[in-house]
Amino acid sequence: IVLFLKALKIYPIYHSFYSLKININVKIGVAIGTENILRKADMALNAAKSQKIDYLFFESKYDYSKSYENDISWINKIDIAIKTDNITPYFQPIVDENKKIKKFECLMRLCENGNAHSPFFFLEIAKKSTIYKDLTIIMLTKIFQTAVKFPQHTFTINLSHVVIIDF
Repeated sequence: IVLFLKALKIYPIYHSFYSLKININVKIGVAIGTENILRKADMALNAAKSQKIDYLFFESKYDYSKSYENDISWINKIDIAIKTDNITPYFQPIVDENKKIKKFECLMRLCENGNAHSPFFFLEIAKKSTIYKDLTIIMLTKIFQTAVKFPQHTFTINLSHVVIIDF
């Protein structure tokens, strides 16, 4: 592998018709064995890319299949929650030293089978997909609908810079 990578760096490809010199840079993921070889090589390749190294041999610490399964499970739960209107704002009172409510912090919850899941479990996964923007629009809509009914109260919303840029 090392010799192959050196050869690519030493000997660029020339395109005679366009008179171009083409340098080739590659990243290589290597897996040895007989089971799930392409999947393991792909995981090694992703790890090599993220570590900014030319090649990497697969090791069990690079096996993200459980993480992938978890991500897919949460994406499905989010999708169902959106379709069944189970993305819910929770309004947590913020009180002063006299226990008087100063404002309400609006918190997102994914409700499923009687459980209200914190964004800790699903928000980073949602940010990797287009669902994140949908969640934000749903939350903002519901929060504004509530705020109009209670104009005497102040509501705070935590927004990511990603959302602000996208809008």
